[in-house]
Order: sequence, then C-alpha cells, then structure tokens
Amino acid sequence: MRLKILEVSPYFSPYVGGQEQYVRSLGRYLVKKGHQVHVITSKYPKTSSLETIDGMTVERHTVLMRLLRNPISFGYLKIGKISENFDIVHAHNEHSFSSLICALLKENSRFPLVMTNHGQLSFGDSYKDLIEKSYYVTLCKKILSRCDKIVVLSNSDRKKIISLNHKFTSKVLLVPNAIDADRLSGIESSGSVDYTPSAFTFLYVGRIIKRKGLEWLFKAIKIIKNKGEKIKLVLIGDGEDMHYFKNLSQSYSISDLIEFRGAVTNSELVYYYKNSDVFVLPSLSEGLP
Repeated sequence: MRLKILEVSPYFSPYVGGQEQYVRSLGRYLVKKGHQVHVITSKYPKTSSLETIDGMTVERHTVLMRLLRNPISFGYLKIGKISENFDIVHAHNEHSFSSLICALLKENSRFPLVMTNHGQLSFGDSYKDLIEKSYYVTLCKKILSRCDKIVVLSNSDRKKIISLNHKFTSKVLLVPNAIDADRLSGIESSGSVDYTPSAFTFLYVGRIIKRKGLEWLFKAIKIIKNKGEKIKLVLIGDGEDMHYFKNLSQSYSISDLIEFRGAVTNSELVYYYKNSDVFVLPSLSEGLP
C-alpha cells in the first residue's frame, strides 16, 4: 500500500542535528519503499522555500523567532488545509511549536497523528528546567493526548510519558534509534583530513550547546589531565555556545587537549570515528538506553 505521509519537523537539512538526521533518514527509507513523503519545516537557516531532497518534497516556512531554540512559524497552520491530502501526519518532538500546531489543528481536521518523542529535555539550568517541567505536565500532556500513536526511543522515555497519563500506555510504541549500516559502509573514510591522533582520543559529535553536557565532559578531561594521562578530546559540530566552550577550555587549562573541528562532511566524520578510541555523549537528557 502506497501511503502519502506528511512529516512535520521544527528543523530539517541543512540544519545539522540528530533529530534532523533522523527525519531525513526516515523519509529517505519511506521513499525507497514507494511512499510519498512531504516535509513541512522551518526556514532556518535561510535556504530554499521549496525543494526536493532524497525524493522528498521539502517545504520551509519563515521563522518569526526562536524561543529557547524552538522555531516559531505560522506557516505550520497550512497543515490544517493540506492534511486531508495525506494518510498520516507524523510530527516530531512534542516540545516543538510545530507539534503544538498539529495537536491544535487535529481538533477540527481529525487527521491520523503520530508523534515521535526524541528523548527527554534537560537544560542544566534551574530556570529553563522549571519552564520545561511546567510545559511537560500541561501543554505537552495535552499534545500527546491528541496523538493516535506516540513513538519513543527508549524504555525510559516510555515510562516518563506513561507517567503523565496511564491511558497513553496503549498508544506508546518503543522503536529504538537505528543505524543505517549499509549507507555508512558505502561512505569512504576521508584520509585527507588533517588529523593524526597522538594520544588516547575521545570523540564528541553533536551541537556545541550547553544542554549537551559538555561542561561536565570538560571537567572530566581536566581530572584525567591532572592524573598525568596523555589524552585528546575532539569535538565535531557547530553551535551557539562555541565561544563559551572555547573560553571554558582555557579557564580549565585544557585548551591544549581539545580540538574544535566544527561541521565536517560524512566521509570526514567516518574518518574521525575510525581514528578515535572512545565516543562520548555527555548530554543531560539524551542517549541509549
């Protein structure tokens, strides 16, 4: 059966992030299986309003503001008008403004709504975490109540969502993150990267932002350094807090052990994975299981 699927995501390529990679990989696979995929997302960063990526139609809408990095766009209201053309509306991240709009529009349009929860959210900041907790037990609970199915990535996420309302139990599906091994094996490792490990190397790949827990990783690196161990930390990715963490590495006297490599190509990323000893994800609220 060939389905028409509307994917609704706060961000999408060329924005770089795990959730964006998830949505793109899922869409690519669905297209490969013969389904029609249309993506509605924010126009951040500024790029084409309409284009085709990996067989998917990608439609982007202007962002009015980013509240706690959450893109606010009234372009999402279009979902109510076009939802009747799709068999499924698949929204991502119940914390997003786009998911809130989907839930509100479902009240009248009654389209099948699937929500994928992309992990728990913690900022490591008492004020932001208080806002998140308040949102989770109010608006978030309301959004999830209007979903027909809720996809979670781990049992921990499943338990937290069910704790909001035990009636959610029957509609929560546990589908762990997957790795497209075939695609990865098809990417040649770039040997042109100016990088030759000279010590035991830790590798971090992700956004350079505070809620990823990099401050705790830096503290750990400082402890290891003080023990006289020869180590190196390589950070792959960009983010709003790049300047903050560069200064933090200097204040901890570990700047000589840390390399900020920024965004890299897929082939370069494979090279870093192959030439590092340990991958580290110090995020305050993400990870497996």
